[in-house]
Amino acid sequence: MTKRAVLLSFALAILGTASADAAVISSGYYTHYNVHMDPGTLSVTGIVKFEQTTNGGGSSWPNRVAGGGSEGADTTIDQVFASNTPRISAFFMGMSYTGYAGTDFPDYPNPPDVGINDKHLVLFVSNAAAAGMLGQSFETVFAGYQESDVISWLEIVGQKGVDTVGQEAFNLAANSLGQFASDAAELNPSAWFDIPGTQAVDPGQFTVVSFSEGTQVGSGTVTQTGSAPVPEPSSLVMGVFMSVGGALVALRRRRRSQSSIS
Repeated sequence: MTKRAVLLSFALAILGTASADAAVISSGYYTHYNVHMDPGTLSVTGIVKFEQTTNGGGSSWPNRVAGGGSEGADTTIDQVFASNTPRISAFFMGMSYTGYAGTDFPDYPNPPDVGINDKHLVLFVSNAAAAGMLGQSFETVFAGYQESDVISWLEIVGQKGVDTVGQEAFNLAANSLGQFASDAAELNPSAWFDIPGTQAVDPGQFTVVSFSEGTQVGSGTVTQTGSAPVPEPSSLVMGVFMSVGGALVALRRRRRSQSSIS
């Protein structure tokens, strides 16, 4: 499966809170994101996380990051859903609102009723991509998209939720965010940042960029822990049963073939 095909699958994966390739496993892989927000920055809420694995991907939400306050602030976002294969890259998006700083957040599921100029789209991207975003308008970086549209989709998925807007509106917003995340991977360099393996010595790195005009508001690192999953007993029995069944079918076909030859 190509990377773009994997990313397009997020449009469907976002409809559930668990990663698309999460399974019934007794172990697995987990990611840990350490976010540092610079002094004087706003809090980020309604964060939607997109993650790619070696055989698929998924999304989860919502998450929050405290604003920088007077000295800067650190927040850890742990991926609580296990993946049965290592995660290899990620791309986050969230919202900041003028007037909500430090540990203040809008009440879920109602984002504040403020003007569009007081709403800020915040992206967690690769360091290389961030360098090209600084000082640029959102529409310049993401041709074909309007920041106000992405803000609307993100508020529906990351803030209001399906119970507030209804399934049809939620699905439309979710699919639109999935497409946006897919297109973000097509930037040169890609907006998606790498996730190191469990044995890596150094953590992965990313930059937090706020719009409408690209401004760095923070940075972060990502690590991954865990190991290959072990199927639960019921799953293991089913796997053995399917393997035996497949062997029997193969044996029958072989015998039929031999009978027809003789």
